[in-house]
Amino acid sequence: MKLKVISNLLIDAHKKDLEDKLWQQWLVEFGRMDNSNFISFEEYKSKVFKVVNTTKLDKEQILKDAELIKMAHQRKVK
Repeated sequence: MKLKVISNLLIDAHKKDLEDKLWQQWLVEFGRMDNSNFISFEEYKSKVFKVVNTTKLDKEQILKDAELIKMAHQRKVK
């Protein structure tokens, strides 16, 4: 359970770091904006951070995929 909490904290910290960098980028763009091309930070952020459709794999599928990758790697090494 602790690992999941730590993992979530790291993910949240990474997202916040990305958002801070995006804010700095938006501030540079803001200097070039006028009434005709103004875009709010929230709009800017939504264009950059697109929601990616992900599918959850079960443990068995992950292990099968890992085994296939391992076998492919071993063939390359020989």
